[in-house]
Amino acid sequence: MKKILVLILFVSINAVGFAQWSIGLRDNRYGNVAYELNNKLEFKLEHSLFSEKLQFQYVRANVGYKQTIKKVSIMGTIYGGTIYNGDFYNVGLNVTAEYKPIDRFKIEAAINPHYDSGYDYSTCYQGGVWFNAYKALSIVASVSNIPEYRKAEDRAYLGLSFEVGPLCVSPRVSIPIEDSSVKSMRVLTSVQYKF
Repeated sequence: MKKILVLILFVSINAVGFAQWSIGLRDNRYGNVAYELNNKLEFKLEHSLFSEKLQFQYVRANVGYKQTIKKVSIMGTIYGGTIYNGDFYNVGLNVTAEYKPIDRFKIEAAINPHYDSGYDYSTCYQGGVWFNAYKALSIVASVSNIPEYRKAEDRAYLGLSFEVGPLCVSPRVSIPIEDSSVKSMRVLTSVQYKF
């Protein structure tokens, strides 16, 4: 029994040395806290910040694994979420690949099989580019139908990314592809701070 406790303590101490915590905000609506181990395995818990009662708030758990080989990174994330009153739930898998041919340029693509108990199954996608324009400032553009809330919509995203040390801030404009009226445009901001 003592050997098992010593082994667990040893693994825990070593794991903490290679682990990193982060807090963030996704698309103005979802606060999150994440724990990353060895820059590969990530556990993330998201919670909505809607102006609604607690029973209508959304909570999601994510578990992901990332592997980098030379200039290519691949990350797979399994997730599941629901609102507190149980009216709906969703589950899915998001597989993202990044290719960085040069230091200042990156191409990203994702496929996202997604099931929502109210909208059924949809195969979602995302594709985009990232260009480092100057020091901490990058220009980001993508096309996606991965749901911002629940329903898949074809949208184009144009924005910026600021990365200064452990802080990353990414404001973007979300433009619907089918209906490009100003009324259906959204301004989204995501923030992440790593400890």
